[in-house]
Amino acid sequence: MAVIIERDLDKRDHETIDHGTSDHDLLKRMLEGEEDAFTALYRRRQAAVYRFALQMTGSVVIAEDVTQEVFMELIEHGRRFDPARGALASFLYGVARNLVLRRIERIAASNPNCRILHRMTMWWAISPAVKPSSGCGAPS
Repeated sequence: MAVIIERDLDKRDHETIDHGTSDHDLLKRMLEGEEDAFTALYRRRQAAVYRFALQMTGSVVIAEDVTQEVFMELIEHGRRFDPARGALASFLYGVARNLVLRRIERIAASNPNCRILHRMTMWWAISPAVKPSSGCGAPS
């Protein structure tokens, strides 16, 4: 019983950091070195970024990699975010989109018949130049 109470207290501590704080405020605090702010921001936005990347690629492995890379980019280049241009969530989706596109370009360069390339072109409603093969060496 005591363990459950401790977990509830720990959860409440994290919610205090996260609850009612804007993404932009969490980002500012994260950029000042506050680890809890990064954790709160990651917990708040990670699932949506992952779903976005998964929808674009159809690949769990690539979606996981892209999600991790998005938050690494945020740590390294978070100062590029301009709240006057939109929400942080939109910024993260843009970073994810660009990372997926770069990944797709690398896959396409090595095998233009790749199934994941075909899925990506369908997601963007672009007709693929070639029919997809059964695989391309990319993780699925």
